[in-house]
Amino acid sequence: MRTYRILIFIIILIACVSGRETQAQEKLSTSKFQYLQFKENSLNSVHAIWLALDIPDGFKRTGFLNHSPVFHEHPFNVSTAAVYDSMSIIMVHAEALSDSSGYLNYSYMETATLNEIAFYTKENCVEITEALLSDARDLQFFQNEGFDFYPAVYLKQYFKTTDDGNAEFVLSYGERVCDCSETTINEAFKQQFMRRLTNTVNLTEQKK
Repeated sequence: MRTYRILIFIIILIACVSGRETQAQEKLSTSKFQYLQFKENSLNSVHAIWLALDIPDGFKRTGFLNHSPVFHEHPFNVSTAAVYDSMSIIMVHAEALSDSSGYLNYSYMETATLNEIAFYTKENCVEITEALLSDARDLQFFQNEGFDFYPAVYLKQYFKTTDDGNAEFVLSYGERVCDCSETTINEAFKQQFMRRLTNTVNLTEQKK
């Protein structure tokens, strides 16, 4: 299997318990679900995990993508949207298992807090190709909505699941970079990246 399929996890957020390579089969959605809403100054998840992302000054909004992919033979309902400026993007995914199998488990990842909220986390640098764009529906959607991922993007993702493992909230903060080399993605860059992330992203827990 080609390398870019491994990278699909980073953008379309494959729910993978073992962390192994995963293939996704897409099913057309009739959009009978909507797990995200834009309020006046925030992007809110309105499914099992209620969180609100403040929209930073100067950031544009994308539309919504609701779709029903299948990962590891488990059917999902996924709502996604983003806010972005010329160099950075904040993507939000609100997802639910439609088979109620409790499949979601990110305990193999590192833990972190963001705005005093507990998450599992990972970070990656992805060099963008036409093959990746054509295969990653979410990435292609955000590209078409106005954010240019080329030539590469550095991402830090935060994953939060319900206790029963049937729903999740995923926030992905990304910045466009010139490449994924060690010269570019060095410790100084990572420290500056984290400062920009913490100064840009503000999440709050909401009451249902």
